[in-house]
Amino acid sequence: MKRKKIDIYAAEIDRIKRVKGKLNAKVVVEEATNKDNPLHEYFEWDNNKCGAEWRLHRARVLINTIKYELLIPKGQKKKVYTYECIRTNSDSEYKSYYEIMANEKWRDQMIIQAVKELKYWREKYETYASKEFASLIKELKKVERRFIKNDRKGKKGKTKDNSSSLKEKRNKDKSKRD
Repeated sequence: MKRKKIDIYAAEIDRIKRVKGKLNAKVVVEEATNKDNPLHEYFEWDNNKCGAEWRLHRARVLINTIKYELLIPKGQKKKVYTYECIRTNSDSEYKSYYEIMANEKWRDQMIIQAVKELKYWREKYETYASKEFASLIKELKKVERRFIKNDRKGKKGKTKDNSSSLKEKRNKDKSKRD
């Protein structure tokens, strides 16, 4: 989504909160039903298309809620999500833990995704609890620098992953330990 659109949507969401005195999904959709509202174009209003999209969304939610017990070292069990969404050549599909661990490229995708999620978490919470999380934030930034490179075009927030560089980093870390 383009920055200009995001700014327009953000301004309208701010207006809704100011006028309505609260902000939630129901209020936003109610306001967006007006064809003159800038948020109107963001939503799909054709119920035939929307119904299919909603079912796809519900299927994703369902897949993402399934957990199983994974045996971890020392005979302990840990509940983990059964499936994770992986980018394949031309699509995305859900893969099991074992499929991901057996495929280095998919495992690297999961590592990059984890680092991106940690970065998101850090950016979201560091302003609220910078003192309380100071040491954690410092460590998260080290991890980010290690795994995520800013897009060479200078687009803020874009990341570029490189599976071969992850393999090199793993080998380098292994040689340091040896």
